[in-house]
Amino acid sequence: MLLCTVRQVKNTELRCCFEILSPNKRPYMLQAVNENEMNMWMDAIRRAIESQLVKQQQRPSISRSSGKEDPEIALLLAVNERCADCNAANPDWVSINLGVVICIECSGIHRSLGTHISKVSYILC
Repeated sequence: MLLCTVRQVKNTELRCCFEILSPNKRPYMLQAVNENEMNMWMDAIRRAIESQLVKQQQRPSISRSSGKEDPEIALLLAVNERCADCNAANPDWVSINLGVVICIECSGIHRSLGTHISKVSYILC
């Protein structure tokens, strides 16, 4: 769930639907009883993702050139070898609330959007 993102599904016959998108692009569609409950679920999922990413920052992390590896960060980097925005190699920044790995150039753009849209953090030492 570390790199998942959640969003509302609008183009459906069902009401109050939202989906969780995993890094492998597999969507998990869920339906809430009402719009308020849907928003509460989406916020809770986003907070859980952010909490996991913040916890990752507090643990010793790795650099691409060091021999010491945190298995979770190593997996994160192995699955995300390209920037989600511009496709640049070896991204080392993450947008916490969007759940994507990005390069330094795109991180500056994300920072300028504001933390209410994209909260950016460096993921390596």
